[in-house]
Amino acid sequence: MNLRYSKRFEASLRKLSPDGKTTVIRALELLQENPFEPSLDNHPLAGRMTGKRAIAVDNDLRIVFTERGNHHDVTLLDVGSHADVYRR
Repeated sequence: MNLRYSKRFEASLRKLSPDGKTTVIRALELLQENPFEPSLDNHPLAGRMTGKRAIAVDNDLRIVFTERGNHHDVTLLDVGSHADVYRR
């Protein structure tokens, strides 16, 4: 899996607590090992976010991304609380 990081993702990641960053790194490792690991709840988004997907990092943190080639190329678009990433 090729991961690309958008500027928004990088900026949002920098704002997270050290524990939040660690949890995001673990979630990304799981995503690379198995994109459909049940704990990630990898799912397509709808409405204005159609064409994007999200995974659950923990109870509140989400990563929004796009993928091509059955998760071969993944672009990480945003990370943050459930309310924040779906509002932006």
